Amino acid sequence: MNEYSNLFFDENYEIISSDRYSLGKKKFIGNGIKCRFCENDKSKTTFSNESHAIPRFIGNKRIILRDECDVCNEFFSKNLENHFDKYTKPHRTFGRIKRYTKIPTYKSKDKQTRISVDKERDVEIFIPLESDIDMLSNPIKIPLDFEPHIPTAVYKTLVKMALSIIENEDEMLAFKITIKWLLEKDHSKHFMLPLKMQVQFIENGDTINDFVCLFRRKEGKTEVPYAIFAIGFGSWVYQIIVPSHLDGQLFSYSTPYLYIPCEKVSAKVVDLSDSEKQSFSETWNLKYHAMEDTKITM
Repeated sequence: MNEYSNLFFDENYEIISSDRYSLGKKKFIGNGIKCRFCENDKSKTTFSNESHAIPRFIGNKRIILRDECDVCNEFFSKNLENHFDKYTKPHRTFGRIKRYTKIPTYKSKDKQTRISVDKERDVEIFIPLESDIDMLSNPIKIPLDFEPHIPTAVYKTLVKMALSIIENEDEMLAFKITIKWLLEKDHSKHFMLPLKMQVQFIENGDTINDFVCLFRRKEGKTEVPYAIFAIGFGSWVYQIIVPSHLDGQLFSYSTPYLYIPCEKVSAKVVDLSDSEKQSFSETWNLKYHAMEDTKITM
């Protein structure tokens, strides 16, 4: 992870968990005796399912959280990760990230534009003849429709990932109230506002090594958030503040972006505070020099 850090993170934070999640032997966190979320043990719940610390649909093949009971696993899947799945689907298609056994196919809201990945991992884009997309432009601007999702649930999913990769149980003490917020089904009951996610995107079509990293501030540092979590997949890096009661009510922090060692990186801030279901569209800029493995059909 040092290749992604910068002076701000080096001076203010310690890395308490960092790993790649798609390559290598399986890594197990915890002992499966007590759930770190509901705190029930084997006398009150079961631990039969293989709980992924990072959702499988984002590419996680190896990091397994033993300290997540079957009840919490089902709750997170239905109430949080389902929304993160919908939010990231178009990005995962371009990033060639498998959802379990295959890469998801993107379809526009009107079902006319379709983007898929073939067996040779080439991106295939099908655009209707009557489309307004200018095929002679550089970059080609392709609008993407995102499926209805709850933004707060997307943010909560990222927080849940951060807490799932913690290996030292003592570190969990800082997130007791955070966990209660995660388990609250009513997403309008906020623990921290605003819920802002910093997003970085590699514009030239390159991808980065998948990674997750959880930063915890160093002792004596009080002017920065207690914890910051980042995840990289495909051409994207998401970065959030992980809420903790140790921050009090001072949630107006402004943190720099994690350094990404790539050219042509764009950045933006996305507000995920809305607790109502919504959908939106954004424009994908597909540049010619990144189209060697791209097929466009009209």
